[in-house]
Amino acid sequence: IKSFVETAFSGSGQDDLRDVNLDDHKIRIQNGRYSYIAVVYTGYPNREFDDMLRECHDIIHKNFHQQLRNYDGNNEALSGIETPLLDIIRKMQAIENE
Repeated sequence: IKSFVETAFSGSGQDDLRDVNLDDHKIRIQNGRYSYIAVVYTGYPNREFDDMLRECHDIIHKNFHQQLRNYDGNNEALSGIETPLLDIIRKMQAIENE
């Protein structure tokens, strides 16, 4: 997957979302300046899914861009980074349960 990500995003950089098919699942990967977000899903995501993924990544970069840019393997510097990720999971579960 790392090789796919590097190859997929080595182009113009205009498209920030890519999908990888894996049996019945898909992996949607969004690139950011200092990180990638990967989401495993089934079915067909709608525009709202993509918007929530981008918003989550924007929040992470807004709040953690320095820690991500200077990441040295110390995960304590990223304490709290899981909050926007958990928020998107909750939002998707709520939509699924509607």
